[in-house]
Amino acid sequence: MRVVPVLARTTLGARALFVRGHADGWAVVAPDGAVTLLDVNLQERGRWLGGRRLVDVAVMSDHARLVVADDATLACRDLATGAAVWQVPGTFVACRLGRAGLWAAEHQGDRVAVTLRDVTTGAVLRDVTVPDPFGGATAMLLPHPDPDAVVVWVAAGQDGQASFLVRDEGRFVSAIEVGGRDRLPPVFTPAGDSFLSAGAAVLELRAWPADQLIDALPWSDDEDPVDPEGDELAYLPGGFAAWASAEGRLYVVDLHELAVVDEVFVDGYPPGASGTSFTYAEPGPGGLVVTVHGDTHTELAVTALAAWSPDSER
Repeated sequence: MRVVPVLARTTLGARALFVRGHADGWAVVAPDGAVTLLDVNLQERGRWLGGRRLVDVAVMSDHARLVVADDATLACRDLATGAAVWQVPGTFVACRLGRAGLWAAEHQGDRVAVTLRDVTTGAVLRDVTVPDPFGGATAMLLPHPDPDAVVVWVAAGQDGQASFLVRDEGRFVSAIEVGGRDRLPPVFTPAGDSFLSAGAAVLELRAWPADQLIDALPWSDDEDPVDPEGDELAYLPGGFAAWASAEGRLYVVDLHELAVVDEVFVDGYPPGASGTSFTYAEPGPGGLVVTVHGDTHTELAVTALAAWSPDSER
């Protein structure tokens, strides 16, 4: 078991409902809708008080504006004044910046509309719809190594999950379903020619776009493990992955052999009777990642993802 050194840490005044990375650090969203911008040293660089519960946020490249999504609007806000630069109505569930514009996902009955929008006006440039096979599902927009693509994860809790790879093709937006149903969002390797798919107590490495199984790793030989698999999966530099347990233990998988080769913990949060208090992680700039800890989800720590890999000691 290895200790991952911490580069910065802080304790928030309110629970981190969710965290989103941006070019200079992270945006932390509180349950009341307040958004705090933190740099890579976890120093505050801006704040927007919000006033209503948010479902997603994206930080514009000038770091002076935020795009915020709630269940009624998608809006670009001036960070200093809070004023709306633009605002559009809709049942939005996610937003994410891409190379060609702003990706947004909106729930529309039995489907999810994914739009690519002009960042200065909010106007739709191109769009595509993906099915909601479960009804009433939410969606998340997740990164892909292609800057013109985004992973759309349609999730309805116990009712099921489905993933789609959405790409801006210039004149239109394409969408294709990825892998099987009822799995965590696919994690693509940097080359984009393979991806990790976790579900039903097994981790699979699959080729893309053929979607062929390369290898599989079961979570445990025990049919009912004391500490089952969790819902955090991340690619690590050097051909490794981190796969978390339900109690927050972080296991390192060698993707060449698809075998667990190590266990790590963030310095200050060792495993114990109640796990490591690790809740989730969010990648940031320059190969950094922020992890959220504590029963109250108020403790943040910054580490380098490269330090999670066994190669970091060679």
